[in-house]
Amino acid sequence: MKKLFAYSATLVALAILAACSPNKQAGVQDFPNTLQASTQAALFDLPTSAQAATPTVQANVGAASLAKIVATTTNADLGKAYDAYLVVPVYIHIANEAKKSLQALIAKLASENLPAHWQGQVDSLYVKTLQVDSTLDGKAATYFSLVGTRNDTIRIELAFFRTDSTSLRGRFFLSDPSNHNARIRIDYNSIGTSGDQDMTVLFKRDSTGLDKVSDPTLIRLHAIKHTTGRIVITGASYHPTFADSFWGNGPKVYGFQVVSSDTANQSVLHVAFANADSVGANFYTDHALNLGVLKMTTLKLRQNMRDSASWLKAINFCLDSSLSIKEALTAPHSKNLYFYTTTKTPDDFTEADLERYLDLNKSEILSGAGSLTSMRGLYYLIKIKQPLYLQANATLVGWGDTIPAGFTLPATAITDEGIADEIPASLATMDAIPN
Repeated sequence: MKKLFAYSATLVALAILAACSPNKQAGVQDFPNTLQASTQAALFDLPTSAQAATPTVQANVGAASLAKIVATTTNADLGKAYDAYLVVPVYIHIANEAKKSLQALIAKLASENLPAHWQGQVDSLYVKTLQVDSTLDGKAATYFSLVGTRNDTIRIELAFFRTDSTSLRGRFFLSDPSNHNARIRIDYNSIGTSGDQDMTVLFKRDSTGLDKVSDPTLIRLHAIKHTTGRIVITGASYHPTFADSFWGNGPKVYGFQVVSSDTANQSVLHVAFANADSVGANFYTDHALNLGVLKMTTLKLRQNMRDSASWLKAINFCLDSSLSIKEALTAPHSKNLYFYTTTKTPDDFTEADLERYLDLNKSEILSGAGSLTSMRGLYYLIKIKQPLYLQANATLVGWGDTIPAGFTLPATAITDEGIADEIPASLATMDAIPN
């Protein structure tokens, strides 16, 4: 899943103005200086525990729960199970790189010494700048903007208020219609009495630009840097043309919550995944990724039991006798299986029954051989419990209720921050990025 979204900071042509070389203009110098200062002050770095281009997994994470014989990062099925979560640090890394690219772009614009009130051609863009006195939330403020258009279409826009040298609220918008209508919007805010900083990063492209049909057309990330030293990151990706034999076809939402300690560089992660029309107030409770896999696997085994009386008989025999499938088929248990009858129907098979069935058949599922080996990936996804714990360079060091040694963030960090039931951005917001 690390490649679900192929964006990079250059996807939407952040170099649109990189080659611009307008004539140096004499004018008010406060505009370019404030332009650069605004992004340096307001666009804060996201901790490396929450973001990396290539997240890693510490050896033998969860080995006691997943069986030591296979619980290593070299196991392909286990690696894929972790990837289902570690796509989040990749998303956050992309957002952080976009933020840094924006800062570099603004630094270049500032070096051009554009006046505060000016309009003119800058290579292929027609640029207008504006600086006026204003008010914001009852405070005296200065409003700055820069808009670059091409063929009457906004290609780049910067607009922000400044109440003092470090208090800013603004937005950045960049579009590249030639690249599947790709867009980036970054909103930032460091104005307020709390001292917290706020940043939202959105990426959008048309479905014609998808590398794979199940890739997202939109990623939205919202980060708050608290004065307490914690950084809260929430976000979602929208997959309008998702198609998969396990999850089914149709629009999906992948949501994530991260709480990080900026000082300790540690992060706690939750992930949910569901049909887009299932996103609601209890999204993270009802659709946690491991619970979703548990539910879907239960439904599929129910269908197997409907299709095959042998499956219905064998599964219920295992549950009633506390035997694995392999043991049930081996003498003397096979004789008992032959005469076994059950009154249970496929609909009686519950998610708790599936967990017990997995436990009974753990050895065969994880052995790498036998008829149940195909369930190994599902086994991992069900057994990896949330939250996940990450340290520097987005290294996964643990999950579930067992907090890794030296980890100062509690498992309840997300609940502590009051975001446990937060709903991802509404689909109306996710379907478009306004400029």
